[in-house]
Formats: sequence, structure tokens, C-alpha cells
Amino acid sequence: MAQLSVLLDGVTVFQSIVKSGIRQGGILCPIFFNIYMDVLLNTLKSSEYGCHLGKTFVGCIAYADDLILLSASVCDLQKMLTICD
Repeated sequence: MAQLSVLLDGVTVFQSIVKSGIRQGGILCPIFFNIYMDVLLNTLKSSEYGCHLGKTFVGCIAYADDLILLSASVCDLQKMLTICD
């Protein structure tokens, strides 16, 4: 099990215990990760929350195993976090 903590201005605003997952380094890990991320990114895009440049969704930037959520309002950002949860 691993502990997840979310910090905002150095203050812990959320903590959770991760009870399930896939062992890092397993043969199927990259495949499962890519499937999971594809579903998550498409769900965020179709939610209409987050930032847009014209008609292009830029509310989520993904690089390797990092994810950045961008939103113009705190309410929409919370909705995006709920989707990720």
C-alpha cells in the first residue's frame, strides 16, 4: 500500500491510501497504464471542464506518468479532480 497526499501551498488538503494497483516493472504494466491513461484523458476531454484554446482542449497535459490539470475556475478544477479520482 502507498499513501497519496495532495499539497496546496505547502498544506496537506487531501490524503488517501492506495490499496490496489499493478506492480511496477511487470510485463503488462505499460499496456495497462496506456489503456488507463487513454480512458482518463478522453474522459477529461469530453467533460468540457478545463482550459480550451479555441476548440482545442488543453485542460490536461500528460508527460510520461505526470499529469497537469489546467482550469480557469476552482469549481471546474475540483470536477476534473473528481473525474481523476
